[in-house]
Amino acid sequence: MRKLVYGMNMTLDGYVSAVGDDIGWSGPPGRELFQWWLDHERATGLSLYGRKLWETMSSHWPTADRQPGVTPAESEFARIWRDTPRVVFSSTLGEVAGNARLVGGDAVAEITRLKSGDGGPMSIGGATLAGAAMRAGLIDEYVIAAHPVLVGGGTPFFTALDSWVNLDLVETRTFPGGVVLSRYETRLRARPPPPPRRSGGASPNRRPRAPATRPPRTRGPRGAAHCPPRASQQGRGSSRSVPCTCGRAGVGALARERDLGEQRGASRSSASPPPSSRMSATTARVSARCGEQVA
Repeated sequence: MRKLVYGMNMTLDGYVSAVGDDIGWSGPPGRELFQWWLDHERATGLSLYGRKLWETMSSHWPTADRQPGVTPAESEFARIWRDTPRVVFSSTLGEVAGNARLVGGDAVAEITRLKSGDGGPMSIGGATLAGAAMRAGLIDEYVIAAHPVLVGGGTPFFTALDSWVNLDLVETRTFPGGVVLSRYETRLRARPPPPPRRSGGASPNRRPRAPATRPPRTRGPRGAAHCPPRASQQGRGSSRSVPCTCGRAGVGALARERDLGEQRGASRSSASPPPSSRMSATTARVSARCGEQVA
């Protein structure tokens, strides 16, 4: 897989051109800085250009070595520039000249295809084209030649990203005139995951609540379950017990006591108390067990 390098001159506040595509802030490059860019161009196997950068470079370098007063370094740069194959991405240009071909379709798809092939490193230039490759995670190295000037606006070197991109500094160098060149390699790393959301469970710092307890239920005669005696409540000067809460168990015990009393009453003599009296006594006994007071 081929390496893709994005490198350009940049102002200290992060722009490759000022408002109106003005690049006059960079001035004529110093001899040492120009030599660095010459070596970079020599090591490049394929150059990828956006429309604006292509129009700027193609208007000068094809014939720069024939201009009066050209330096040996500039003449060599012109020769290397003509010989290096280029791909120009534009949807408005009709054709490109020299050792270049035009791509008007999906730039990211074409750059991905070119990276997957064999060959030397590729360079990409033009902030718009590089921004698309940057968002797609295709750039392997950034070269920033920061000039000591602030322009306050223009075309930024970097574009907005959807995720973090971590970089490793592999080279830094200071040139005459205060230009600082920095070279970074990308080191992709996922953003730290957010802390897990707490479920509806109890807080770890909260003391657990003790389970609710009920008073034990006792067993009455003949296996009838009923509530234990409960504290009385005051009302209008007289005391009364809280009504029984044993429910159907207490009612069943009362019915069984009543039936038993009627059966016994049938076999007793006439001197025995009437059934109503026996019923009242039975009711009193069962009610007393259930915590009631009969006046």
